Amino acid sequence: MQNEIYETLEITPTELTDRSDCFALNPMGVGTPFVENLTSYINRLARAHNIRSSDFLRYKVSEFLKSAYLISELNNGGLNNKCRYINSDSSVAKEFVGAIEYLVGKDNLLYLTLLPFSSSYYISTKGIIKQQREWCPLCYREQEKKYETTFDLLLWTIVGVKVCLLHKTKLMSNCGNCGTKFRVIMKDSTTNLCHNCGMKLDQYVDRNPCTEWEVYYAEKMGELISSMIGLSRNKEIFLENLKKVVSHYKYYTAAAKATSISETTLRSWIIQKQIPNIIYLLRFCFATNINPINLLNNELDMSKFNPRQQLPEFNEKLVMKRGENEKYKELLTTIIKEDAFPPPSLSEVERRLNNRGLRRNFPDLCKKIVDRHKLYLKNKKNENDRLKYNEIYKIGKELYELGIYPSWQSIAEKSEKFSLNSFKSSTAYKAREDLFNDFNISKSINQYVPVPNLINLKHEK
Repeated sequence: MQNEIYETLEITPTELTDRSDCFALNPMGVGTPFVENLTSYINRLARAHNIRSSDFLRYKVSEFLKSAYLISELNNGGLNNKCRYINSDSSVAKEFVGAIEYLVGKDNLLYLTLLPFSSSYYISTKGIIKQQREWCPLCYREQEKKYETTFDLLLWTIVGVKVCLLHKTKLMSNCGNCGTKFRVIMKDSTTNLCHNCGMKLDQYVDRNPCTEWEVYYAEKMGELISSMIGLSRNKEIFLENLKKVVSHYKYYTAAAKATSISETTLRSWIIQKQIPNIIYLLRFCFATNINPINLLNNELDMSKFNPRQQLPEFNEKLVMKRGENEKYKELLTTIIKEDAFPPPSLSEVERRLNNRGLRRNFPDLCKKIVDRHKLYLKNKKNENDRLKYNEIYKIGKELYELGIYPSWQSIAEKSEKFSLNSFKSSTAYKAREDLFNDFNISKSINQYVPVPNLINLKHEK
């Protein structure tokens, strides 16, 4: 048998990347208007490691932060002071992005924040991050079915976004059951559960109609977020387009009146004395009927210029006009006398009247509205506690009669109203303790002696 000669093979060793300290979860929706925000990604990481978000930040993330004040805040358990800027374009967001990218071995987490806008020479995103969470219940339901998890969108964290881009329904800002509001990031890592009453946040949907401006604002803000990766950095195109629009009206005064942007602000934009805030930029685009991406990236064709003739009342105005004190005083008095049920909160009244300065101008009337709403929430909590007590006691008794140990897990599996997480309350513990005392049930499952199945005994008789 002759020896066969084969060609020499050149084998290149495969280079393995370093192991990451944490699970390398893929961020949701990068490059789309539905990208999740960084605080939501932190919550998902914490859930994946079966720990609370506060513990994940304190024991893992803080090791890779540089600023002493951030490390001190996390070590003291604080999540409200500086952590609410995690989704913004600030230095806080930059530090958290760097630390978490190192932990998970990813390099695209800056797109979960507004940091890409910080390198833009003509858009400002300062002060547009909400201080409290808002969410779409219908999105939560679809996420659970598709991904078996829930997450919050970066779009929902921006001031002025009140509408879900997908379902065209109002975003929720408080629990529909108990009225609790939530910080941008909580100590617990759960997203779709109320930390106060334990109800799921996707149960209540706000069906109030959305205005044309609210839908436009959400859509165009989503387009800007999705185009962060490929947004042009050439400010000359943007400035030239601004000059074209203003020259169409011939005078700054006419342009200011037509766009609801002050004459001083328009001048400051064009002479580059002031960087346009993204909120006012969208108001300008809405009034002129120009796509924001075209205004920023492409040369405008003014032959197709078709501005809107009527503009809505933009709700960013917070200063009360002169001569309207008596008008708002009468409206507040009417709301108090109506004695509606459930009584509206002060924030709801402010949204209804499109005025955020009511507490400062009418402290006594506002105190009555606040006190009445607090009493309503207190009564609702007491009623919820009563229902929870009866539910736990009833299910526990049924399990005991079937010869099953009434553990928290077994009670939660049979309950249709409450989850296991909602049993972490004094009411739940008292209900179970009373059940154990009434039927002499041992608190240790190892010492538990099941009784005969009482239901079967009844049938045998």
